[in-house]
Amino acid sequence: MTKEIIAWKGTTLTELNSFIKKNQPILSNSTGTKFRSRPLKLYRKEIGCSDTECSGIPMTIEVNHGPESCDTSCILSESEKAKRRVRSSGMLPKKFNSKVNNDRFHTTTKEYLTSRNKSFHQNQFNYLVKGNAAAAPGSQLAASNVYVSQGTSRCKKYYIESEQIFYYIWINGATEYPVTIPPGYYNIIDLNNVFQRAMYANHHYLIKKPKDSFLNYVNHEPVQFLLEITWNSALNKLEIQSFNYNPTLFPSSKYTIPNEILNNQPHWVAPTTSTFPSVKIYTDSTDDKKKNIANILGFNVTDGSDVTYPDSPDVNLTVVTTLSNKTPLIYSANTFVYYKPNNHKFATQGAVSSGDLITRKKFNSINTTANTYRGAYGNSVANSMAYGVPNYGHTIKDKLGYPIPKVPKVINGQLKECLVYKT
Repeated sequence: MTKEIIAWKGTTLTELNSFIKKNQPILSNSTGTKFRSRPLKLYRKEIGCSDTECSGIPMTIEVNHGPESCDTSCILSESEKAKRRVRSSGMLPKKFNSKVNNDRFHTTTKEYLTSRNKSFHQNQFNYLVKGNAAAAPGSQLAASNVYVSQGTSRCKKYYIESEQIFYYIWINGATEYPVTIPPGYYNIIDLNNVFQRAMYANHHYLIKKPKDSFLNYVNHEPVQFLLEITWNSALNKLEIQSFNYNPTLFPSSKYTIPNEILNNQPHWVAPTTSTFPSVKIYTDSTDDKKKNIANILGFNVTDGSDVTYPDSPDVNLTVVTTLSNKTPLIYSANTFVYYKPNNHKFATQGAVSSGDLITRKKFNSINTTANTYRGAYGNSVANSMAYGVPNYGHTIKDKLGYPIPKVPKVINGQLKECLVYKT
């Protein structure tokens, strides 16, 4: 009895795939090919075809039928088959995904360093994220500054599966205000944005007054927050920063409290003594909103209890920082670099050419001369002279012009005004 053959693959098609072959020079004694350049002895993909047959690697393609799968049109497409034959194995398609770092495979060292923001040209610029902005990068004053590299950050974000919640206490009372973190992918910047949006909605911030009275902020408020969640790059820990509020650090001449729209009264009353706002973290294994927030932020909190940061801050300090006491689940979104060249005046490592030195001397001389006009004519004159607009300075008389001097003279018994002209 003969058994029936079961076609377990279904409908199939056959095709020839490309194969790797090394170029070989074709030797010929004919005059036409003797002095022609021979092909390089390199490997390449090809399908050898003659008039009767083609040589290659035979492959079997399964034809899938159905509404949710590919039909025979895509399998029989000549363009798709050609792409599969000639596409190099080193061409890795990049699918951008902001949630995770999917750049795992790279064909060269340059691609790998660029994806990690570690290449040389990406670290030739300084982008300050923490420290003294007035200090020159590379100088002693900028020793504690933290900079980030140039390029797109591809650091992996942490996924928060369920809604989480923590609280903060403002400086004008003991009321606990909730901060709700919805599910999604987060890094330190995303988490801090959610935190400060909650404080902004509750009007818990200060508004910086403009330096000049004629400036107005219609669509933009220069906001000063007193609480911030950031990343400590030196210790690789999450950091909660709480700023001290007192009349000396935040005087009423420079900062104001946001007012209510209806009665034009402040939303909250400023305390008269030094006060710090704080962050309060609850943990409860039975409450999904309070179950994982302590682990996400990197703080050890006993189940069923709460912790306040900072707890008893020193009122003589300007800012109090609280570091996470274990590794947080949320990381920084930046690649930190140590931009500290030994020749910080020229922003380079090592010596420079004599031409660069002369240019720097000229630039310093212009700025030094312009700074002498700052006390007499103001910042606008000094700023314009520093950029060398006119050689003698740029004042209001340059715009309006200088008056022509007039000298009174008596001519034939009559007093007349005579203009003074100089050649």
